Amino acid sequence: MAAMTGEAMAAFLDERRQAVVATLNADGSAQLSPVWYVMDRGKMFISTSERSVKMRNLRRDARISVCVDGGRGDSRYVVFTGKVKIVENGEALQAEMRWRIIRKYHDSDESARAYFDAAADGSQVILALEPERVTSNDFN
Repeated sequence: MAAMTGEAMAAFLDERRQAVVATLNADGSAQLSPVWYVMDRGKMFISTSERSVKMRNLRRDARISVCVDGGRGDSRYVVFTGKVKIVENGEALQAEMRWRIIRKYHDSDESARAYFDAAADGSQVILALEPERVTSNDFN
């Protein structure tokens, strides 16, 4: 197994990929959610709703694991583990990162703006993860 170089990992994570977030339910079982994200200076920012199961879990226990894989035909992956900090709705960083995440997954500013506005119900928060551990592999 060959770990990705820092440069290869950054390029991989900058592509439009979904991540899968794992949080812990109250009974100790795993709760998994596909999410959108953006990387910034080694931190991963994830947009989610305050009303989601993952948020209930993270308010109780901030530990998280996130896996970004290459998808069909691409055998690379990166896994982050650590504790998240929650950037609440109304904080400047929340709006900035929410826009950056949405823009990453849309082909145009117009499409991204329409989604940004349509999904702005006041429940959006940002999960900020400065990973404690990073694992990567490039099986390609």
